[in-house]
Amino acid sequence: MTDPGALRRTLADVEHAARALPWAKERAWTAATHCWEQGGVTVLDLHDLDAAVCRALVRAVRAAPPPNGAVVWVHGVGRRSGPRGPVLGHVLRGELAPHGTLRTLSPGRTAWIYDAAAAPGWVKGELGCATRALFLLLAALALVALWAAFVR
Repeated sequence: MTDPGALRRTLADVEHAARALPWAKERAWTAATHCWEQGGVTVLDLHDLDAAVCRALVRAVRAAPPPNGAVVWVHGVGRRSGPRGPVLGHVLRGELAPHGTLRTLSPGRTAWIYDAAAAPGWVKGELGCATRALFLLLAALALVALWAAFVR
């Protein structure tokens, strides 16, 4: 399990830099509001950062990653970036691609897997036991339906 306090201390410099952003009075980036744990993995929301502070955040986490093997990054789809596209996503991929596996979870969320043995299965795309059981049940029902159709 991640120690959120340790991560927040690591991100103190990023919080300080984020306070200087032009929109910080309306939408301040803080570890308390943009960092949480979900399904055994640390989630960091990059919204409300510019590219330079985002890069600093990514580098700080890369230098001292949480012990759970993966971090989920919420970077959005670049709606405010204009023709440049999703700037934060580009920064994220540029900084982390050489240092582990990046897995797109949704258009605005990417998992960085730096220790596959420690990372939870859902981050790696593995199916859980309940999902496997459901697939087996559906396959069995499909086989019974095919058998019944041919027996008639």
